[in-house]
Amino acid sequence: MPLYRFAVTDGQHLDRTDAIELSSETVAVKEAHRALAELIADLPNGARAELRISVENETGEAIYQAQLTFRGEAIFAGREKDGETKL
Repeated sequence: MPLYRFAVTDGQHLDRTDAIELSSETVAVKEAHRALAELIADLPNGARAELRISVENETGEAIYQAQLTFRGEAIFAGREKDGETKL
C-alpha cells in the first residue's frame, strides 16, 4: 500500500506525521478531513483557529491541501451560563 504523510499548521506551528499506509489518495483525503474535524472538536469554547493540512505522497509531493477557518463564541445574552433563562 502507498505511504502518505500529513502536515498540519495553525500558522505558527507545523506538525508532520510519520508516514502511514493507506489504500488510496481518496482515503488519504478523507483522513485529512477527519483530522481537521478532530482538531476543531478539541478547541475550547470561544476559540478561533485557522488550520491547514496537506497530504504528501511517498515522494514528499503535496497531493491535496485543505484550509479551515473556525470561530466559535458562546452567546449568553438573556440566559445564565448554565443554560437557565434569566427572568
